Amino acid sequence: MRVTRSATGLLAAPVLLLAACGSSQSFGGGCTLIGADSNVQFGYSKVLRPGPSRDITVRVCLGAVCHTVHEPAGRSQREAQQFGGSGIHGADPIAVRLTITDGSGHPIFRGHTVVTPQQFQPNGPACPPTVWMAGVEASGKHTLTAVSAR
Repeated sequence: MRVTRSATGLLAAPVLLLAACGSSQSFGGGCTLIGADSNVQFGYSKVLRPGPSRDITVRVCLGAVCHTVHEPAGRSQREAQQFGGSGIHGADPIAVRLTITDGSGHPIFRGHTVVTPQQFQPNGPACPPTVWMAGVEASGKHTLTAVSAR
């Protein structure tokens, strides 16, 4: 009998968690606690060559604030980077740049564009946080295109 109650409790817990995550409000009428940060998603899978990985350096910039990531060969390499922070102020357009170089410093991709972040409230319209998100996708050698961040 004890095992049956434990199994029932274990089955009920995921259902309650899914119900809380699926709605914009928790059971008590308050907000859920999904966190989020403002960011720009930089996608670059289309500019990486298929086959074995190689050393690459990815530099993403929001306005004048940049972040550089070195990815060594021989391990699973990312195909996108998220970068956010104080450079995103509401729906104000922001200049973004993406530069990818190989291990020798030769350019694989270099592009720039302007994006307009979109408001996103993961916990519902009356609940914090309010974050601002945008996305870009790299293609060819220099084309950086604004895309939906969600």
